[in-house]
Amino acid sequence: MYSHAAATRILFLSSYHSEFPTAAHHLEAVADLLQVEGRYLEVVYMDTKREPVELRFPQTYDHIQVNIDEFGPFDLILSSDDNALEFLLEFKEELAGDVPVIFFGINNTELAARAIEREEYAGVIEKVSLLDNVKLAFELFPSLGNLHVLVGASVSGQADLEALKAQLSPDLAKRIVIEDLSLSTFGEVESRMRTYPEDDVILFLSAYLDASGDHFDFLESVLWLRQHTQIPVIHPYEHGIGQGFLGGRVISHFQMAQKAIELAENYLRDRVLPKQRFVEGDFAINYFDYKEVLRCGIAPSQLPHGSIVLGKPLSFFTKYKTYCITAFVVSVLMAVFGQILGLMYLRQGRLLGKLRESEGQTASLFENSYTPILLIEPNEGCILDANPAALVYYGYSKEELTELNIAELDGGTFAKMDHRLDRIRTGECESYQSKHQLRNGEQRQVEVLFTCIQRQQQPVLFSIVRDTTAQRDVEETLAAEQMRLGHILSATNAGTWEWHVPSGQICLNETWAEMLGYTLEELSPLTVSTWKNLCHPDDMEKALQRVEDHFSGKLEYYSSEFRMRHKDGSWVWILDRGQVGTWLSDGQPEWAYGTHLDITELKEAEAELLEAKESAEAASQAKNVFLATMSHELRTPLNPIIGFTDLMLVADNLTSEQLEWLQITKSRSSDLLLLIDDILNIARIEAGRLAIEARLTLIQDIVDDILNFFERTSREKGLSLNCKIAPELSEHCLIDPARTRQILLNLVGNAIKFSSEGEISIFVRLDNTETGRDGCQELHIIVRDQGPGISREQHKLVFEEFQQIDSSDAREYEGTGLGLAICRRLAELMGGRIWIDENYKEGAEFHVCYPAPLPSAETTQNVGLVNEASADARPTTPAKSVSGAAKHVLLVEDDMSNAKLVMVCLQRKQYRVTHAQSGQSAIDLCAEERFDLILMDIKMPGMSGLEAIRILRESDHSTPIVVLTALASGNVERRLRELELSAVLRKPVSITVLAKLIDQIIAETTSP
Repeated sequence: MYSHAAATRILFLSSYHSEFPTAAHHLEAVADLLQVEGRYLEVVYMDTKREPVELRFPQTYDHIQVNIDEFGPFDLILSSDDNALEFLLEFKEELAGDVPVIFFGINNTELAARAIEREEYAGVIEKVSLLDNVKLAFELFPSLGNLHVLVGASVSGQADLEALKAQLSPDLAKRIVIEDLSLSTFGEVESRMRTYPEDDVILFLSAYLDASGDHFDFLESVLWLRQHTQIPVIHPYEHGIGQGFLGGRVISHFQMAQKAIELAENYLRDRVLPKQRFVEGDFAINYFDYKEVLRCGIAPSQLPHGSIVLGKPLSFFTKYKTYCITAFVVSVLMAVFGQILGLMYLRQGRLLGKLRESEGQTASLFENSYTPILLIEPNEGCILDANPAALVYYGYSKEELTELNIAELDGGTFAKMDHRLDRIRTGECESYQSKHQLRNGEQRQVEVLFTCIQRQQQPVLFSIVRDTTAQRDVEETLAAEQMRLGHILSATNAGTWEWHVPSGQICLNETWAEMLGYTLEELSPLTVSTWKNLCHPDDMEKALQRVEDHFSGKLEYYSSEFRMRHKDGSWVWILDRGQVGTWLSDGQPEWAYGTHLDITELKEAEAELLEAKESAEAASQAKNVFLATMSHELRTPLNPIIGFTDLMLVADNLTSEQLEWLQITKSRSSDLLLLIDDILNIARIEAGRLAIEARLTLIQDIVDDILNFFERTSREKGLSLNCKIAPELSEHCLIDPARTRQILLNLVGNAIKFSSEGEISIFVRLDNTETGRDGCQELHIIVRDQGPGISREQHKLVFEEFQQIDSSDAREYEGTGLGLAICRRLAELMGGRIWIDENYKEGAEFHVCYPAPLPSAETTQNVGLVNEASADARPTTPAKSVSGAAKHVLLVEDDMSNAKLVMVCLQRKQYRVTHAQSGQSAIDLCAEERFDLILMDIKMPGMSGLEAIRILRESDHSTPIVVLTALASGNVERRLRELELSAVLRKPVSITVLAKLIDQIIAETTSP
């Protein structure tokens, strides 16, 4: 059934390390296989009791692969302990094909059952009852207080703990204290052990590895335990008896291994595995240390019937019974002694021949091996010989190396092996790890495997040297990385999952289950259905789709958020992330790995933030609507007040007193308008509703507008108002004209307010790229007056909201303290700054700088020029004279006072005016007759002006439209820019500006 070579090669794979007592018992039984000539045994220790399987599995794989490549395939594999069998189930097919496996030392029944599903596996199961040891403790010590179960963080230790928990009754569980080293360090446990009462007992399962990654071998763990407590210790394994432990119901590892060797011998003889490939033997015995029994005050009669007591003194007759019988038969033996001597002589000759043949095979291996091999004298450690590979490795000649002692290479480590040399001489294999020094002084990590051979009829240690420096470096790096990742997972409180996609089986950590209020036992059996049953049905489809997208390659990683049902019935939000780690040969996923994070608090905070955001947006929207409404409601009544005041000021029948009253009305109305603008603008800035819109603008137009606006005011105060614009600004630059005009209105207005004589100067220049920020040219505006000036201490204060130089009730100048604050905010919004020149002493000098790049041809084409007739703009070019006799204007305005003002203005210009009070009326009138111009308000009852304009344009009405509005909403301004308008004027509208604008538009539309 299975192919084999003439020479039989056997691999013995053990989960332990060579110094572990159980490994020695196993190897003692396995060595019986070598009694048959032509068999070769390769021993591989995985050391997974001290090191993680993630580290040791790849190294074991490489070690076996190299051995097979060098010496050929194995005929039989012996597997000891759970980790070794797990390794073979995962990798044997790749490494050794269908070579049979006989396993033993397995305490995981499910693992063994999985193994024998494959036809080439058979073995022996160890059946140890940890519960029997618990009961034994309470039987031996009737007054026992607490039984402390000490268990390490290794995989097998944790498996033992879980098995024991499953067997305990509720009453026994109450009297047991678990000392779990996967949750504590050695130092923390030893501190607690010192406080144990004298009537307590310890059940020692294992203590090889703690939560921090520190590890002991078995003897070190025994010494550590005995240093910190002297209470009795029960142990379920025979290698602990005689080491300071009282005893227990233990497994005889030697007997169990012997049973497995029987199966191996049968296979090697018949080449057929047994039909019953799952042998479950009871190898348990009651085993005690006599000295500990006496120390603990236990009478031998108290021990269970049939107990074996190590070190128990024997009676004289029992002790010498064998010698008496021997003396009786000596006379008989002497009779045949002569014949035996002859036979022995003949046999010795045959053995010497076989010995010479064995030495020849050893010599061939010695000379031809690529691995360094030393022959060492076992008593003194002298190096007797070295193969060529060793000479190359150590850098010595043969003469130099054979003059050295092994201690000169390993620093004395070999000398500490005296207690193991006797076992080596009897044919056992031993190994040790050390540092060997090469000739060049370099220290290398090595593992040396010793076996005893005969050389010239003298025992010699055949020592195979394996360099493990790179392996050790990798192990240390991987161990550090594993510890780091463990700390990260612990710190993030992440649940982890491993998913075998073809079978649907999953592996979870405790944190995964704890997030949902469960333990892993409560969720067993663990399959992908475990997750599906707990996932919210509304979220599952989306999560599965993202899994499929990852499997198909659409997504590099899988990530999904979903709800899972907690044990208490509530829902827990989970952030699930993962990735396929390995793929099958057909391109399908094999293993996927990932994490679960509880994001419930984050989701709750997110919901609260969303609710707060919606509330804030609603409040912001309400504030925006309020601003727009306030702008409309305040500007609308001001429009007729200022307008009719302007009309009366040009009347020729006014008395000087009436003229003064009207001028006061006009001045205070203008002040009120500026105050309204300031309040609304600061509110819009605070609400984040003030947008900066850079357009191609001629700075001369803005400055001329400012000069015209303040011409009468400055003249009345006897002030000289002048400006100087740099020549480079004769071209358009890219700025926001409305915000620039607003800054100049505030700065020039303040200069006029606080000056009683002298001149007010405006300087505008373009700073070059060397002085500009971010490589962009800057518009630099300077407003200088010869007023009282501002003290240096108040230079920063005046730019804050509602701050004035003199805030007392007796102050000379009125104001709200908003103008300069608005200037600062506007300058910052445009990427600039504003400041006061500290060196100017003849008044106050304000500077404003912000980016103003000169446009390229492409910019000019894309942006276009600003319409001088936009909001608040006043045409400075003279309009053509227009005869209004045949010109018909449609005025759409719901406020009668505003409508009356515009109608009076237009009728004085000889225009024919038709008045509509709603958008729908305007549409109906346009359908009946043709108009030369439409003046449209925005906010009206029923259909708004915006909707009316949209309908007119969609109906192909090309009549010029000028919008008159008091609304200040950013949304309205944005929608106005999307319409085909001739101009937009904000209320209150200057009658003069409106008349000139109408004349200009009609002249343009009627010109040939």
